[in-house]
Amino acid sequence: MVVNSEPQVFLFLSQILGDNVVDDNGRSLGKIIDVVASLTEPYPIITHILLKGTQKKPSSLPWQGITEVGGKFVTDPHYLEDFREPLLQEGELLLKDTLLDKQIVDTDGAKVRRVNDLQFLKARGYLHLVHVDVGFRGLMRRVGLERTMDAFSRGFFDYTPHDQFISWKFVQPLSSPDLLRLKISQNRLAQLHPADLADIIEELDIHKRTAVFQALDIETAAETLEETDPKIQVSLIEDMKVSEASDIIEEMSLSEAADLLGDLPKDKAEDILMEMEKDIAEDV
Repeated sequence: MVVNSEPQVFLFLSQILGDNVVDDNGRSLGKIIDVVASLTEPYPIITHILLKGTQKKPSSLPWQGITEVGGKFVTDPHYLEDFREPLLQEGELLLKDTLLDKQIVDTDGAKVRRVNDLQFLKARGYLHLVHVDVGFRGLMRRVGLERTMDAFSRGFFDYTPHDQFISWKFVQPLSSPDLLRLKISQNRLAQLHPADLADIIEELDIHKRTAVFQALDIETAAETLEETDPKIQVSLIEDMKVSEASDIIEEMSLSEAADLLGDLPKDKAEDILMEMEKDIAEDV
């Protein structure tokens, strides 16, 4: 069973989660608890949905095996298969688990934002992730109060709330080091000005901070490090292998490199100097 061709329409993750998927006889096969997306396209394609039924283990269902009838998701039970997370293909991720209520970097606005909802475009039988919603309206939508809030705002303040969407092409997820290592992620981060990257890194907790920094190419990492607070500089370098740290410090200006090495524990600084190219180490 394949989804029929249809006009373009937008859906939100909050509208899909918890929905029942039924068979041709209307029997419930389970509720949608997550969706799987492939990052191989500029706007990720939904490949599977994850269902929780009467079985202990969730089941996965290919999106192409679903059709909509009267606003309900309908499929043939033979499409169902046991789902185990290791079966995710390279470049695939669970969207609710990875993005919802998680921090992302808005590479266009150079800010760290929290994801309240996800918007999909349904066209020609495919479902694409096109925006993340970082606004209060997205949060209200999830709890079923979007229309109530809109009516309240218009009635009492003569104001219509607006959605706050970020196009997926400007979104960098932070919840998984594996995502940060993808080439597309490195390209997005490298587009940011080093000063903006430094501000973002300083906002993050120590684990995300380290993951983002270590995903940068050497030149970008060096430029970003020069813009970062000295205490955070030390923290980032202390978490790195000596060989990797020396490569980055070699790309820094001599004065910045000298200041950083002076702030590091003596043993770490000496190990890095030993690893650096001799002429640069002598100049520093």
